[in-house]
Amino acid sequence: MHDTADNPESDPIIAQANAQANFDRLVAGVPKSIQDKENQVADSIARLPGSAIKKLRALHQELAVISEAIAPYVACKQGCTACCHYSVHLYPIEAELIEKRTQHPRLRQPAPEAEFHGTPCPFLTEGRCGIYEDRPMSCRQHVALTNTAYWCDPSRSGMIQLPLAQLSMVQAAFQQTVEKDGRTEHLDIRQFFGSEPRFR
Repeated sequence: MHDTADNPESDPIIAQANAQANFDRLVAGVPKSIQDKENQVADSIARLPGSAIKKLRALHQELAVISEAIAPYVACKQGCTACCHYSVHLYPIEAELIEKRTQHPRLRQPAPEAEFHGTPCPFLTEGRCGIYEDRPMSCRQHVALTNTAYWCDPSRSGMIQLPLAQLSMVQAAFQQTVEKDGRTEHLDIRQFFGSEPRFR
C-alpha cells in the first residue's frame, strides 16, 4: 500500500479531489454498453429461471464485466489487501456458495458479533483472496476512487469521506436474489467461518 509520508494523497483535500476527478472520468469514460448493462442487470437477473444460488452466480458474472470497465479509474489492484481487513457483510446464501465451492464448512453456530474492523478475512492468505471467484458482494462492490490506497488502510479508512462508485441496479439485483433465497439477515464473514485463515 502507498502509506508513506511523501504520498500526496495523505492530504485529505488532494485525496478527495483525486477521487472526485476519477469519479467524473469514470462517468464520462465507461462505455454506454456497460452503463446499459448496469441499468438492466436487476431485470435480467430477475428473469433468470432457477435457484437463488444460480442467480447469484449469474450476478457475479455480470458484475465482473462491469468491474473490468471500472478498473482503469480505481486504485484497487491485485496485492492490495487493505479492505480485506474490514468488516465483511455476508448473507447466508453467500456463505453457502463459499462453502460449496471451497469445501470449507461454516461454523456450526455463528460466532458472536464483534468489532472485526482491522481483522484479516479468514480467506486472505499470502496477500491473496482465497475465494476470489466466489467473494461476497460487499467485496465486489467496494472500490477506491483515489489514485492510491492510502486512505484504505483500516487505521484511517473512516477519517475522511470520499466519492463512491454507486452501482444501484447491481445492488437491487443482489437484494432481489437475497429475498428470493429468504434468508435476509447478514453477519460478518468471520461469524460464518471463524477468524483463523482457511487457506495455508
